[in-house]
Amino acid sequence: MVEAVRNLLGGAQKRRAARLAAPADLRVRVRGPAGPLSDFRVSDLSRGGLGLVSDYPVAIGSRLQFTIERGSESIEVEAVVRWRSEGGVSRRFGVEFVAPGARLAALAPLFA
Repeated sequence: MVEAVRNLLGGAQKRRAARLAAPADLRVRVRGPAGPLSDFRVSDLSRGGLGLVSDYPVAIGSRLQFTIERGSESIEVEAVVRWRSEGGVSRRFGVEFVAPGARLAALAPLFA
């Protein structure tokens, strides 16, 4: 898993940023302008952002604060909703980190 994160942080692929499936024990807490939001699941992550699934409707362009946790490690990041799709009860959406550089290097300990 650590090698996958190294490739994720520095590797070049056909996509704008390589995706890594989120480990089952990765947790995310989300805060919007009105306060905490709930029921978000990370489906994948990349050096540029997160793919999420939620029952909560989010608007494209919304700025959200994330606390990403795995075990005893956690990081705080800000992101902007860039796309969404709705299907049934769940909604998928993607967010782009606002300042990915330093923040993304902090993701590595989450996968050690």
